[in-house]
Amino acid sequence: MIFTFMPAMASLFWRLLRWPGSACMACSARVANALRQTRLMSSEPTKGRVSVLRWLPLALVLILFALFFTGLFMGDPTRLPSAYQGKPLPAFSLPPLNETEADLAHADLASGNVVLLNVWASWCAPCRDEHPLLMALAEQGIAIYGLNYKDAPKAARGFLARLGNPYRKIGVDRTGGVAIDLGVYGVPETFVLDADGTLLTRHVGPLSSDIWNNDILPLIGRAAGEQTKQEEKPDDISG
Repeated sequence: MIFTFMPAMASLFWRLLRWPGSACMACSARVANALRQTRLMSSEPTKGRVSVLRWLPLALVLILFALFFTGLFMGDPTRLPSAYQGKPLPAFSLPPLNETEADLAHADLASGNVVLLNVWASWCAPCRDEHPLLMALAEQGIAIYGLNYKDAPKAARGFLARLGNPYRKIGVDRTGGVAIDLGVYGVPETFVLDADGTLLTRHVGPLSSDIWNNDILPLIGRAAGEQTKQEEKPDDISG
């Protein structure tokens, strides 16, 4: 009888011996499965963060483009602000258009009177449009200095020979380096400076009689002071 039950007892004993190991293996399997689920759950937000970071540069570019577009097409493009508003222009010296004349330097712009620094070129069609107004202002005694921008000297001299020369001095900026320092956007462009050479305003585009009478002339009057007599101020330009 004893030997009859020996195999059954041995099998039962072996199962009892294996039970702790099986239980541990089952527990280990459960722990591993829980850890795996935790990693999956924690990886989902990480993927979300990675997706957001991936699109962040594009979002910044779009925001900058929107700001640039708004600044370019909203408001008056002829009244672009200058970094030198209320300040003297940076020091510069340019060779003359005509060899017999003196160089054009920033010191010429602080002459004790209101002066205009006009950026122009013979190849610039709007420069031709504003030229009659510059001639009329020069006849009134307004001091106008010219900055000839990226132009051929021969073409520039021919331009003035045909249309007249309103400039007291002309500096040749063949490379455009001085124009860059002044913050010039293009041609034509006119800087209006007070008696001390301080920038009052900068006009982008061709000047017209309306712009001169309504925008620039009142500004010159305010800069000259409330005591300025009417007969000492430049006259209106009709047209």
